[in-house]
Amino acid sequence: MPWDYVLDHPKVAGFVSFLAFAATFSPRASVVASWICLAVAWLFAIAAINGWPQVRNAARPRLYLALSSSAVLVLLVLYGFWLCPSLPGSAPPAQPPPLPLKEVRIAHQRLVSSTLEGSLYAKEVTLHTTVDIHPTWLALACNAEIVQAECWVNQGTTSCNFSGCGSLLSKDKKTIWIHFQEPTFSPQTPLIVTLIAKTNIIAESVREERPPVDAEVVRDNAICIRRRLVIPIGEQ
Repeated sequence: MPWDYVLDHPKVAGFVSFLAFAATFSPRASVVASWICLAVAWLFAIAAINGWPQVRNAARPRLYLALSSSAVLVLLVLYGFWLCPSLPGSAPPAQPPPLPLKEVRIAHQRLVSSTLEGSLYAKEVTLHTTVDIHPTWLALACNAEIVQAECWVNQGTTSCNFSGCGSLLSKDKKTIWIHFQEPTFSPQTPLIVTLIAKTNIIAESVREERPPVDAEVVRDNAICIRRRLVIPIGEQ
């Protein structure tokens, strides 16, 4: 009987075994291995069909074998796409994580004691960045005239020295541009700026910016004292 041949033939057993192997590998272990198992299963199917007596005794056995093998191939391909939605090597390449958006912001500010005689207010402003900035050019805008500014990079217990320092003050003395080459202004090292004024000064905004070429500015020299960038603006 044909069914006795189908159920007892070792080639049919090999076909079924490799179908099971394909399901075992798919999809997490190896997509390629799943398709290889399906290809081997197809070879077992061709061998089993070719050995079936009804096929050998048919009037045109090669045509019968080709049609049967093609039908099995279509079924195996459909089965393979069900097991593995993507073909081997067709998965899109892994995309690198998106770069963080560049942002400099005022994290917080608080009143501190003023060390400058004649100035009543001192405001400590903490600036954060989302990416490394090197060299650093920052424009800090305030609501009142700045008498003196002092800044330092918070590196915990690690000391750092400023280099390549410079500063510019706007004509109304409410915006100050701070520039330094070293150290790098990074997300791990906030920049602390102390603003000294004769009124209750508030830092309103900060941005990474060089002073405009046509801006009316009062030029100043920044000096580094005890690893702090001190900007003695004074009276102009």
